Amino acid sequence: MDDDVYYRGALMNSLRMAGHDLAESEDAEDAKKKIQATKFDLVISDIRMPGMSGIDLLKWIRAEAPVPVILITGFSELLETREAAELGANDFLLKPFRSADIEASIARILKEGTDSRPQSGDLDGQYCKIPLEDFISGSRICFDIYLRVSNARYLKIAHGGEDIAVDRIRNYKKKGLRHLFLSREDFAKYVGFNLSIAKKLKNAPQISDEKRINFIRHSAEVVLEQLFIDGAALEEFNDAKEFVQITLETVQDNDAAMNLLEALNHHADYIYAQSLGVSLYSVMVAKKMNWQTTPTLFKVSLSGLMHDVGLKEVDKTVLSKARTSLTAEERSVYETHPNRAMELLNQIRGIPADAILVAYQHHENWLGFGYPQKLSRNKTHPIARLIHVVDTFCDYTIESPGSPKIGAKDAIQQMTQFYESSLDPVPFTALKSIFHQ
Repeated sequence: MDDDVYYRGALMNSLRMAGHDLAESEDAEDAKKKIQATKFDLVISDIRMPGMSGIDLLKWIRAEAPVPVILITGFSELLETREAAELGANDFLLKPFRSADIEASIARILKEGTDSRPQSGDLDGQYCKIPLEDFISGSRICFDIYLRVSNARYLKIAHGGEDIAVDRIRNYKKKGLRHLFLSREDFAKYVGFNLSIAKKLKNAPQISDEKRINFIRHSAEVVLEQLFIDGAALEEFNDAKEFVQITLETVQDNDAAMNLLEALNHHADYIYAQSLGVSLYSVMVAKKMNWQTTPTLFKVSLSGLMHDVGLKEVDKTVLSKARTSLTAEERSVYETHPNRAMELLNQIRGIPADAILVAYQHHENWLGFGYPQKLSRNKTHPIARLIHVVDTFCDYTIESPGSPKIGAKDAIQQMTQFYESSLDPVPFTALKSIFHQ
């Protein structure tokens, strides 16, 4: 059943060529009569039809006839597709469909019966969310797009590169939909994090899958949970935390990057905690600055996560001291860490060039008196200027040796008193707005 003559004709021809016996209906009311009169093995229907919709027909079938249902759908029926999945549709054909897709779906359903489902188990780790704003902003997302029904069911609702009307996206957003999904592999490509060409760091230990998963879980469930600072809006914090978790899950597929983070955590866990904090609050600041697209926010999040990896090369006795108590020689050693970070990250060719540059420049300042290059403001990467502001904030608000943490209000007052002229005013103003300062 499909009110579109072209699609219905193509579907009927494909099914006849495959040897199936068919009964055709132009609308749902006619289909109901035929289903009551004849025992069918399977019903294939479009979601959107004149009169009774495919959703209403599915409801009727679920109440009256134990027969499997495949629904034909597309991006324009996104919300209806989710409702149909929740009501128990057995499978979906995405326009434009292929004969192989139809036959695979039919074969599986006829083999497994009415209660068959194409997916099972927890699939959340296989997909990454992207906000609807990415579509509204005009980005062309050249990857298959999925709708999450539950942790055990994701539905493909658009083919890669498909043109999607912005007005329809805005309508979905008004109705409460906030995210769509890419496969994790496609998400990495979308944000420019190349997983396929990563090199091994010299002498880096292998990380087992179990250790990798536990490290990510510890980061997400323990460390990130402890980084909430009073005064921040909880919803904004949770959104940023979720984005950092996606960044971590993407990075975990890159052995060399994971080795760096694990080594940093082992070398000095408080530095890793601060790196997570810088990543999280940098995403919040970036959003306040209207940096909204997922690839940009990923670069911000990854830059925050990786900016201090050079500190794993600095002796622990230097790191254990408050920075104000370092000798001139120790300070000189400490200030090599941006160079060391750049060297380490350059060994991982999958890391975006922006993140490498940010790691090298995150201690440059607005006045041109930072290190290692004493760059003037317009020669420093914009993300590095943002990270510098948030890193300074986290120096105050996240506990480290010789530096007990203080609250956001006091931290911002200290930053205003001692560093305001050396901080980029745009991200600093955005940081202050998070805490209503």
